[in-house]
Amino acid sequence: MALPSGFRFRNRFDTQWVHQDLKQDIQSTDGQRVLLILRDVENNKLIPFRWGRILNVETIAKIVIFDYRLEDIIQYSNDDNVIAEEINSRTKMLADRHVWLPGEAGKGLTSPSVFESDVGLGLPTKDADDRAAWGNCISAIATAPSYLRIEFLKIVGLFSANGEQAPVVDEALLVKSNSIYQLRVFQYVPNPGLENETIPPHDVELISFAGHVTVLRPKLQAVGKYDRLNFDIKVLDLAPGERTALTIPDIPDAATTHSASIALYIPLQIAEAGNSKVIAAIIVALASVFFIFEPHIGSLPQTVVRNLATVIFVLTVSGPSRALAAIWPAWPWGVGK
Repeated sequence: MALPSGFRFRNRFDTQWVHQDLKQDIQSTDGQRVLLILRDVENNKLIPFRWGRILNVETIAKIVIFDYRLEDIIQYSNDDNVIAEEINSRTKMLADRHVWLPGEAGKGLTSPSVFESDVGLGLPTKDADDRAAWGNCISAIATAPSYLRIEFLKIVGLFSANGEQAPVVDEALLVKSNSIYQLRVFQYVPNPGLENETIPPHDVELISFAGHVTVLRPKLQAVGKYDRLNFDIKVLDLAPGERTALTIPDIPDAATTHSASIALYIPLQIAEAGNSKVIAAIIVALASVFFIFEPHIGSLPQTVVRNLATVIFVLTVSGPSRALAAIWPAWPWGVGK
């Protein structure tokens, strides 16, 4: 629930939890939509919460690994009483079609957890970027006692200095080399326990690969049951197409004594420089050719001008990014290390 739509996620199951109808041709599920459902064991409820699309299925011995791209979230009401009714209705809807569900209260399932169904196709959905819908869905998840006092994080987005949001491309946030961004993270503890119980202030940390991204303030303090944290980062001098990542590591029981153990991995990909680099390289190449044949600039020796123009021309032809970066180092030309 923390990751934006377009990111890749993974689940793995022992084949005993895969329905017999799927075992025969599990690879055929490639490209199909997958509905993720939380089973509340204590209350014996089923809580659908997010759609994905399967990208790859891999079988290793008796293990099946599903890679899928995250998509929309399931819509829930913002009224706790209505949420309870929605959970009951969706549990019944699944149980009516699949007789082994929802199982026996307080006990793990002894029947398939991975199966084909069209039951969820009619469920209302919302874009995962819709923060109100995200909060409602988290509230539905937090009705399960196992999620009591659990802290949730949401990656709101990565924003440039002019406010543009970095798009998700090839399951990574697309960013520009030599650029400053702000990573916005929302923190929420929907079910902290006792009504008068307080959530202690605690640090949320952001880690990057050294030499790829500089995090200007790697630790920010979250205060209370909800907060918004803004991490300022600078993407360093990386080549177009190069990939790197940010991570929010797990700090056990930082917010509560029952915090889940999970780290968030946020992949980044460096964008191509675009037409501006090509145009600039052509201008520099033409200018250098002109001064090779017409080396007349004020009182400078013609030999010096001609030699300098020759060097710039050779650099531009052999590697325009490096030539442009040498002439205007402040511009993000995308020169690799």
